Amino acid sequence: MRVTYKITLHGIKDGENQSAVVERLMALAGLPRYRVMLLLMKPGTTIKRGLDARHAAMYEAALDQAGCNVYRAPESDALSPSKEPSIAKSPRLAPPHKPTGREGTSAAGSTKKRIARKVRALTIGGTFFSGTF
Repeated sequence: MRVTYKITLHGIKDGENQSAVVERLMALAGLPRYRVMLLLMKPGTTIKRGLDARHAAMYEAALDQAGCNVYRAPESDALSPSKEPSIAKSPRLAPPHKPTGREGTSAAGSTKKRIARKVRALTIGGTFFSGTF
């Protein structure tokens, strides 16, 4: 049986400047300020489930370096990734978005598509992290 881990966020470390931590998380996760603030105000927010040990350590290190209290814990079988939707994709391992020939032809159309992607990302089962480390 494969052991999987979940990563939970428990606010900001003592002695860290809140605005600096928020800025680092915004850059790391690609989320707007209000979304990062919501994540930091809800202790115990699960950031990602179903990670192997290597990827769990990557998440933990990145969030710790950003100034967050973060915990990595093994998951029980009841919360396997196939039964529970994940909030995030693997940390910064996805290739950056490459525009197709149709994108960018209209500034308004391009903006609407970006907003639609972000809205989908904020829904349950959407992404938290994107890009590459």
